[in-house]
Amino acid sequence: MSRRKYEISIKILDRVFKSMYDKGLSQSEVAKKMGVPSSELTDIKKRRQRMTYQFIECLRLHYGISIDEIIDGCKKSDEEINFTDLKEFMDRKCR
Repeated sequence: MSRRKYEISIKILDRVFKSMYDKGLSQSEVAKKMGVPSSELTDIKKRRQRMTYQFIECLRLHYGISIDEIIDGCKKSDEEINFTDLKEFMDRKCR
């Protein structure tokens, strides 16, 4: 079996796409909002490309899907998240 280039938790990826589908969003709709081809989200889903901060931020800003929902699987109430720290962590972790 070939080793995947980007090791991202399958559970986290599943939560991202489940959250999208639960809100009735299609990959093509989210990709259009991000200004990227739909195939980019397919590559993220299949772990051929890393999940970008832009993708998570788009879900948060435009569709109300929180970081907590993605990482923990449930939305926490009124918890402050430092998105600059999150972006730096993701950039560092995914290099």
